Amino acid sequence: MDADKRAYHAEWKRNYYKKNREHVLKVQHDSYMRNSTKQKERARRWVLNNPAKVKDSMLQRVHGINLQTYNELFKLQNGRCSICDKHQTELNRSLAVDHSHMTGKVRGLLCSKCNTGIGQFNESILVMTKAQEYLKKHDNKN
Repeated sequence: MDADKRAYHAEWKRNYYKKNREHVLKVQHDSYMRNSTKQKERARRWVLNNPAKVKDSMLQRVHGINLQTYNELFKLQNGRCSICDKHQTELNRSLAVDHSHMTGKVRGLLCSKCNTGIGQFNESILVMTKAQEYLKKHDNKN
């Protein structure tokens, strides 16, 4: 199909969908229900066979970065958590993308423990400093 025919066909489909949205959704739903087991298995296989695409899609959807940017951060950090310095090979999960919940800006990659730790302290430097002081005060090594 040449470019003009594809463009015409795409426009025709958009218009048809707009005019017949309820009918199209019902047909799609009915088809899915008749073949749901097969559909779910096909989707599961696709996810297993395309882990890079799945990760890229998730990174773009959740953090607004792509897999290439994640890999560049990973390389810059030598595959290590920016806080505890554990290497990816020491962890059960991939390094998490740490971002500011205020601005959404990506700060770096952290292990799950460090990433959730920051979240548990509501990203508050004051609270984290108080926690550090508390630990120093109650350090059994002294």
